[in-house]
Amino acid sequence: MPNPVQLSLEELPSADALDHARDEILEKLAETGSRLAQLNWHIMRNAAGKSLRDALEKVDLLQYIAGAWCTALELREIARKTLKAPGTEDTLALAEHDPSILLHPVVKITCGPVEFPALTFDLKLGAMVECAVLVVSGGKLAAIETGTFKPFATLSYGDHELKKLDGEEVSITHRYSFPKGGIVIPCSPEEEANLDAN
Repeated sequence: MPNPVQLSLEELPSADALDHARDEILEKLAETGSRLAQLNWHIMRNAAGKSLRDALEKVDLLQYIAGAWCTALELREIARKTLKAPGTEDTLALAEHDPSILLHPVVKITCGPVEFPALTFDLKLGAMVECAVLVVSGGKLAAIETGTFKPFATLSYGDHELKKLDGEEVSITHRYSFPKGGIVIPCSPEEEANLDAN
């Protein structure tokens, strides 16, 4: 079954959206003293936008939502249980909630021999979940049996929200299995310590 979540993140870094943070972006690009960044905003904006679009078109929103689910204590406990009983599955029914994750895509622009300071954006990915039944097997989030949720994504630079996208409501009525057997749920003491430290 193909990924049921279809939200085109390449639309986030539009020229209009980047114009909202023009001064802050130019200030960052000129941080090392180069005036080149301030000579043509359109070239800088288009280069940043293209790099972001190239990166965002590869983002699997459902994988990140599932990754946020994998931090839940209840899911970690079920993962431990399924690791102790290979070949078994267990489920967790979720009520209304909104899992999200904050990513920090970094864009580097070069112009000939000049390399400008990196631009770090904030990308919040998530979903407003009405309900979902998660399937855990072998310590992994293996599948979603059923669920209804509405995905969203917000791109920001500094204090400027550049653009927000709201996807169409998605209803999963048949089992959707995650690729490669599922997403590993951190459930060993070492993995949990690393997760809690981040």
